[in-house]
Amino acid sequence: MPSSVDCISTGTTGGEDDSEKNTNTETEKDSGFHSLICLRKFISNIVNPSDKIYKDLGNDADIKKLFIKTDKVNPLLQESLFENVPPLICFYSKGNKVVKPSKKISNHLYWCQNALLPIVMKKTLASSHFKIVPEEDNWIGYWGRHWKSPKYKTLKPFQKMNHFPGAFHFGRKDRLWMHLKEMMDRQINNDFFIMPFSYILPKDFESAKKYLEKSENNKLILKPPASARGSGITLTTNISQISGETPLVAQEYIEKPLLINGSKFDLRFYVYVPSLDPLRIYFYDDGLVRFASLPYSNCPSTMDNKYIYLTNYSINKNAQSEGHTSEPVPKWNMATFWKYLDDNYGKDKREVVRSKIKNVAAKAVIACESYIRSHAEKHSTFLFNCHELFGMDIILDENLEPWLLEMNISPSLHSGTQLDREVKGPLAKDVMNMSCINLPSSDEIPQQYTINYGIKNYKEFFSNEHLQKQDYYERKYENDEGGCSDILEDLTDADVRMLIAFEDEYHRRGKFELIYPNGRKTEELLACTLNTIYSNILLHEWVCENHPNHEPGIQRLNKLCEVNYHYPCLSSTSSQIGSSDDEEIDEEDDEDDYGSHESTVPNNV
Repeated sequence: MPSSVDCISTGTTGGEDDSEKNTNTETEKDSGFHSLICLRKFISNIVNPSDKIYKDLGNDADIKKLFIKTDKVNPLLQESLFENVPPLICFYSKGNKVVKPSKKISNHLYWCQNALLPIVMKKTLASSHFKIVPEEDNWIGYWGRHWKSPKYKTLKPFQKMNHFPGAFHFGRKDRLWMHLKEMMDRQINNDFFIMPFSYILPKDFESAKKYLEKSENNKLILKPPASARGSGITLTTNISQISGETPLVAQEYIEKPLLINGSKFDLRFYVYVPSLDPLRIYFYDDGLVRFASLPYSNCPSTMDNKYIYLTNYSINKNAQSEGHTSEPVPKWNMATFWKYLDDNYGKDKREVVRSKIKNVAAKAVIACESYIRSHAEKHSTFLFNCHELFGMDIILDENLEPWLLEMNISPSLHSGTQLDREVKGPLAKDVMNMSCINLPSSDEIPQQYTINYGIKNYKEFFSNEHLQKQDYYERKYENDEGGCSDILEDLTDADVRMLIAFEDEYHRRGKFELIYPNGRKTEELLACTLNTIYSNILLHEWVCENHPNHEPGIQRLNKLCEVNYHYPCLSSTSSQIGSSDDEEIDEEDDEDDYGSHESTVPNNV
C-alpha cells in the first residue's frame, strides 16, 4: 500500500488573492486525476476484512497503548462503534495530557499551517501531538481561509478541509437572503421569514426607496454583501444617501430590539455541518452575547454612533480607549444569557426562544443547502473531505422573536479573553472530534488502524442494487406515495456506510446537539429541500426509528459490520474510478472574496 506521501498535494493550498484567478487548469486536471488514481491504488490494496489481523485491535504494541485511558493520560485513538471500521483520532482542550505516539505514528500527524489557524485550534492539535507544517508539505487536516473553487479538486482523499466549495451561498449576505426569499415564495405560511426583510442593491433600489418613503420612522441598515466584523455598515432613513450603483444589502432595521440593561445586544451561535450527503446539522450548546457599548436610542440624531447600534465586539472593544465608556464592553457566555431569560421571563419562555433559534439555524442551512451541494459536487472529487463550522448571528426583538442577521463561514475562534477561551476551546475540540479524522494510510502503520476508503461514502462505490433502490425511493418520495419507513428494511452496503459514519460522528458530538434530522419534528424541513436526495430520506427515517434510543440501531449495524457487509463490491465499482468524466474541471471561481452487491446477511438482521 502506498504511503500518504505518495498521494500528497505539491501545490499551494491557500488562496483568496487575485493571483488565484489565473489558475493553471492543466495542473489542476492532473492533480484531480492523480487523486483518483491514488484512491484506486488504496482500494486495490485494501486489507482483506476477513483477516484476523483486522479484527485484532492492539496486536501492535505501539498502537495498543494509544487506546488506553489512565488517570494521567487520555487516549490518542478511539475505536469505532463498529467492527472492521478503523479507529478515530481524539482531540482535547488545552491542559489535557494525551498518550504520546511512536515516531512512526507521529510522523503522519501533520496539520496545514495558514494565517487563519487560531491559537485555540493550535493548542487542541498540540495536545494530540500534531505538528504544524507548511502548505506544501504532507498534511491530513486544514483549518483556515476559504479556497477558490477549482482548488478543492487538489484535495487528496485522506485530507480534511474546513470549508465546502460554494459556502459563499451562506457567507454572502445577498446570497443568503436570495435563498431565504426563494423559500418564502415557495411556502404558503412564510415559515422561512427568519431574516429581516432585505433589498439587494442596486437591483432592488426602487423597492428600498418606497419602503423609506412609506414612513419617516423606517430605517435601513446597509451592509456590504461580503464584509465581516461590522465593516462598512451604516444606518439611514434617507434614500439620497444610498448609491444607486454600489452593491449593498439593505435590511429593514429592527426598531425595537430586546435590551439588556438598556443596551442592544446580539447572540453568536455556532452551527456545524459535518456532511452534505446526507445533510446533518448540529447546534452548539454555548456561544457569546455581545453588547453595544452605549445605551440604545432610536433618536435620529444618534444614528451615526456605531457604539449604540452595532454590537460587533471588534468595534465595541475600542469604546473605552476612545473615551466613550469608563469600563470595557461586557461579553457573556450563553449560560449567563439563558439564566437572564429564566429570571426575567421564566424557564418555559426561555425554552421557546431556544427552540425557535435552533429552528432558524436549521432553516438557514436548508435554504442554501442545494446550491452548496451542487457547487460542491462540481468542484470536489470527494465530498467527505469537507465540513464547515458557521457563526450564526441572531438578534431578538422586544417580543423575544429571533431574527437571523448573518451566517459567517469563517467565525472568529480567536481567544483574547478568558471567556473566549472557555467557549472556543471546547468548541474547537468538539468540532475536531466530530470531523472523524483517521490516521493516514502508511507502510509504517498496520492497515487496520488507518483510513479505509472502502467504507467512505463515495458514489463510485455504489452497487447497481443501491442505485436501483436510490432511484425507487426518490421517485416514491417525490410522488408522495406514502411513507418511506420501509427504506430501512433491506439496507445496502452503501446504506450501512452512510449510517455508521453518522453514528460514529454522533457519538463524538460533545456539546453539539443534532437539530437536523431530528425525528418527525423535522419532517416538514425534509419536504422543503429543493432536491430529493436519497441519503437525506434514509437518514431521516433512521433517526426517526433509532433516536434518541439509538443502541438497537447501533447493534443492528454492528452485526452487519462483523461480517463485512459494509464493504463495497470492488470488482464492479473500482473500475469506474479515474474515468474520463472525473477529469473535467470547471474553471469558475468562487464569487465570494473570502456492479451489484450480494447480501451475505439475512435481510431481517
